[in-house]
Amino acid sequence: MALSLSWRAAGQRLFANWAARRQGSKHPPLILNHRLVYILPTRAGIGFGVLLGVLWIGSLNYSLNLGYVLAFWLAACGLLSMFWCFRNQSGLSVSYGAIQPVFAGQTAQFPLLLSNPDALPRNGIELSWGEALLGECEINAGGQSEILLPLPATQRGWLRPGRATLANRQPLGLFRAWSYLHLDWACLVYPQPEANPPALPDNPDQLASAGQYRSGDDDFFALRAHVPGDSPKHVAWRQAARDGVLRTKQYAGGSVQRVWLDFDALPAGLDSEARLARLTAWVLLADASGCDWGLRLPGQQLSLNRGQAHRDACLQQLALFGLESTQ
Repeated sequence: MALSLSWRAAGQRLFANWAARRQGSKHPPLILNHRLVYILPTRAGIGFGVLLGVLWIGSLNYSLNLGYVLAFWLAACGLLSMFWCFRNQSGLSVSYGAIQPVFAGQTAQFPLLLSNPDALPRNGIELSWGEALLGECEINAGGQSEILLPLPATQRGWLRPGRATLANRQPLGLFRAWSYLHLDWACLVYPQPEANPPALPDNPDQLASAGQYRSGDDDFFALRAHVPGDSPKHVAWRQAARDGVLRTKQYAGGSVQRVWLDFDALPAGLDSEARLARLTAWVLLADASGCDWGLRLPGQQLSLNRGQAHRDACLQQLALFGLESTQ
């Protein structure tokens, strides 16, 4: 039994590798045409074929006309089942939705969007990854359905799911039609933040109130470029209406904390991954505190800024540090 399973798994790998070379990596949307849908009988289908053979041989030996009728009628049902199983999958359009970055240790969600251009519904479409069946969906006539491909994000960088499989066994379960999906997509995985990080570094970079500014409610001081995350009440809407450029008002008074998060300034006892984990936690703390922060990594630097866009840019640099940065 174990030997037969190993031969079967080896055969599946060889066929899948051949299909990958034949199909290649596709950019969405991917249309499942006749070249991308494969079909074979299931165990039930093989048993059904054996039953038809026994019925036909018995009818031949004993000259049973009704046996001939039954055998050919069942064979016609089997052929129609094969046709509708192939038809249930052929013509589907496959694309993917928005992929949100995650932190290492979380689960990345790859949303597949299945569109049915025909006037007939598609039932029992299954999504699997490896040997694991991940879900099943039905697609209404002319409609669209979403099915999620959840994968564990174990390490930082780009997470690529590789090969996924769409399949169905409709309508009688005698045949299985399937398609390999080699879509060109990836999810960005940030480093896992340190569980209990120390406080933000106490940099001697505190802006004094004299001649400096902050975003507050005191006297108007100047305009600066708008940063995502700035309060809408501080946006210079009149100037934006004139020239279409968003700017944020700055007010005199008080002080603004500025923090540099420096990779090389961390304790020497921390390895690279531990430093990245601490910097990730500090980026989240700095973003929550509302201060201006910058990030220094060997060979690269992100200047002082704030807001969601700056946070995401810092986290991306940490995720790809020392790795191949192309998606």
